[in-house]
Amino acid sequence: MKTRKAFAFLEFALVVVILGLLAAVFIPAAAMVREKARDDVIESQLSEIIRKGEAYMREKDISSVAYKTLVEAKAIEPMGVVAGENYDGIVLQRSGGTVVLKKSDGKEIVRSY
Repeated sequence: MKTRKAFAFLEFALVVVILGLLAAVFIPAAAMVREKARDDVIESQLSEIIRKGEAYMREKDISSVAYKTLVEAKAIEPMGVVAGENYDGIVLQRSGGTVVLKKSDGKEIVRSY
């Protein structure tokens, strides 16, 4: 009887196909998880800007404040960029409103306060 010392070509091809299928499922799922995590960080940073901005407006008795003003007044630490977003255009109104933040991929994150 002949003993086998290595995988046959068919077995090897089958393993490659299975690994390819697993990669085809895993890679897009991992990218979606990564994007969701980035969006969650941005949402958290927007919440902090809004919370600190509202406190700053109450303290100074003003009707609006820009993100840049909050940073310059040291009311908030500068936000780290996660997905190419720019916080410099954010202006909060004491009466409330909506913040729209555009990411580098063109998608927007909208937050009402």
